[in-house]
Amino acid sequence: MSDLHAILEQLGEASRKRILVLGDIMLDRYTWGDAERVSPEAPVIVLIADQHEIRPGGAAIGILMAMVVSTSVYTAFKMITGM
Repeated sequence: MSDLHAILEQLGEASRKRILVLGDIMLDRYTWGDAERVSPEAPVIVLIADQHEIRPGGAAIGILMAMVVSTSVYTAFKMITGM
């Protein structure tokens, strides 16, 4: 129980601090589906995609986590676009 108390105390202290996040803002793309077969042309699995999801990645996830515990989050980032 003392570990939990220490973690909560540190989170409380973090809310009074300014946080700077440096890094690349990225989006992670996930695809779910069924592996139907192996392609005869190359050793790759043929996927029948059922669901797609895009989530923050790179420094973006760090920014979101910092915003949860801090009132002041500053960023310096480079946008990565590959879509």
